[in-house]
Amino acid sequence: MKEYSHPRCYARSLLNCSKTIMKEHYISSSVLSLIGTELEISGTPWLKGQIKKLTINNITSNILCGNHNSQLHRLDDYAFDFFSLLKKSTTMANTTNNIAHERTIISGKKIESWFIKLYLGAHWSGQFGKDGAPLKTKLDPEKYLLDNVFNDIPLPHDFGLYLVNLPIIKTFNGISITSYVCPIANSKILAITCSLLGLPFTISLREAIHNGTGKIDHGQRHPRGITFENGQTKSELIFDWT
Repeated sequence: MKEYSHPRCYARSLLNCSKTIMKEHYISSSVLSLIGTELEISGTPWLKGQIKKLTINNITSNILCGNHNSQLHRLDDYAFDFFSLLKKSTTMANTTNNIAHERTIISGKKIESWFIKLYLGAHWSGQFGKDGAPLKTKLDPEKYLLDNVFNDIPLPHDFGLYLVNLPIIKTFNGISITSYVCPIANSKILAITCSLLGLPFTISLREAIHNGTGKIDHGQRHPRGITFENGQTKSELIFDWT
């Protein structure tokens, strides 16, 4: 493919864009469908602290060219399988008359990359802010983030998926995304927490301070898995990081 950089594609620095820009769900539509056809959204600056109901088709933006959009379908498919299992596990654990023990192996690297994809799309479409206002600068993503999503290259330092040792949270019927913004002038996003199906996932993206690390306090990087247990019912989702 001849080198081309589409100005509206967040992967334009890879220089292999197609000419067509696509209307993309920054959170995979298949994952959103597990929550419902109408979703409650919170955490974006344009909502100003409020919760708003939106349909799945409203959660889109022109953020990827056709070539890069098609390359990420594999992550969307895997995320759908993972969150389907997550939903099944929570349902199973909440059914007291069940006697079962299920154990499923999940690729932690693929789920981590899907959350990086979520961040890239949400950031490029203006979903993050600071002090209630949208971030004014929209910088091209760092190469290590694009390499992780498009080329399966592991993230450096202490970046990546964390789970904090918190109980399952019963949230509203929707999605909440919280960003943690560097207090200095560049306002880069250091990490995000995305709550889906009642479970918060935190993704470390950048160093907290100059020459620092991306380690999340009170969180476990690359966790072993998630266990749902209720009486004689137990469901384990085990993350494989190899």
